[in-house]
Amino acid sequence: MLPLEGAAIWSFPNRPEASASPKDLLTFLPVLFSSYVIGAQRARPIFNQIETNHRKHAPEPHFYLDNLGVLNSARGKGVSSKLIRPFLQMADEQKVIAYTDTVTQSSVPLYEHFGFDLVEENRVNRTGITVYALRRNPR
Repeated sequence: MLPLEGAAIWSFPNRPEASASPKDLLTFLPVLFSSYVIGAQRARPIFNQIETNHRKHAPEPHFYLDNLGVLNSARGKGVSSKLIRPFLQMADEQKVIAYTDTVTQSSVPLYEHFGFDLVEENRVNRTGITVYALRRNPR
């Protein structure tokens, strides 16, 4: 078995969002009583900006790259390509856009390499965070 070097979370067009059952929510009860809630409250303006950009730049059915992570030791080995290209191919075949966002400025060139265009960047007040919205039209 190969070691895990990276992971991507994609949402597909015309598929309902994942939902949690009451049993799943019980798993998160300890989190509700932790410092995570305070951090989540502080992050709310960032999440709101991400959601606003998403609705604005990808209102139609689309592939959404929610998260991408690659271990430092695996960078430069094509892991991102393996996690991104198959979904962009499906988007092209289905003639739908792909959309992503990031709060990491250094990730923008990576997404641009895969054909995404930076369509908006927003500095979120009192957070020091900038949200970058990227969209890729089908080929």
